[in-house]
Amino acid sequence: MIGVMSEGTSEGRSREIGQELSAPDKRKLRRQVLAEKKRQQKKPQGIQKPSRSRSASQKDDAKTEEALSHRVLRSRELAMNARQKKKEKLDSLQTEISKLQQKATELEAENKELLWKVQSLVDDMYNPARNNSRGR
Repeated sequence: MIGVMSEGTSEGRSREIGQELSAPDKRKLRRQVLAEKKRQQKKPQGIQKPSRSRSASQKDDAKTEEALSHRVLRSRELAMNARQKKKEKLDSLQTEISKLQQKATELEAENKELLWKVQSLVDDMYNPARNNSRGR
């Protein structure tokens, strides 16, 4: 078995060549590549910065990674909260819609009943003979 160490593996575990990386490993690798590209873009060509000691660089990398993971977690939390609020708002609006539809149905029924009563009164007013024959 030919194995390679990936950034996401630890304790001497190895991956076979061609084996897919897990999603967190892919994200970590992508972040590292992007960070390296940014570092290369920031360096002016021809002028080299004095190199720092290895421990200082590792500390900065750890702080950067910690800040990034904190931002990712915070972003996930905010996105989750936003989705929950959106769902609650949608549920609230759907409840309101059903209440308003019920009220509209009730008002339409009441309207029909009142129109029937008005028509009946108008008929009685213009046809008094019909009213007398009905009641007596």
